[in-house]
Amino acid sequence: MVALNPRPATFVVGARDFLVAYNINLTTDDERIARRIARAIRACDGGLPALKALGLKLASRNLAQVSMNLTDYRQTGLHQAFEAVRREAENLGVAIAGHEFVGLVPQAALDMSAEYFSKMGVEVPDVSLERRIKQKLGTNH
Repeated sequence: MVALNPRPATFVVGARDFLVAYNINLTTDDERIARRIARAIRACDGGLPALKALGLKLASRNLAQVSMNLTDYRQTGLHQAFEAVRREAENLGVAIAGHEFVGLVPQAALDMSAEYFSKMGVEVPDVSLERRIKQKLGTNH
């Protein structure tokens, strides 16, 4: 039998807003270009607010990538991050080869950017957090 400790206990709970992990692949394998783009767009270097970014090389895919965390998608939307990378890449003579989300994304973030992506002809996968929860629960509303 386990005895409970009669002394009071304290619990600390921390929470943060959604973090959207978003990667954009470039039509080059030059990591320096991805790093330049990341420096130009991230908040700590005077770029977009609530955006963290780094440039890296994906040797397995033979391309460079701008890997981003949007710490507040209400301040900087997916479309704003995409457009900033597209613009900087174009200035450096490269294009966007594709994009990907790491994990799920709040539907509101997708809705904010839907018109932009549609006009640009950019396909967005079904990564809606709310839709996935509803599917898991077996509800359609």
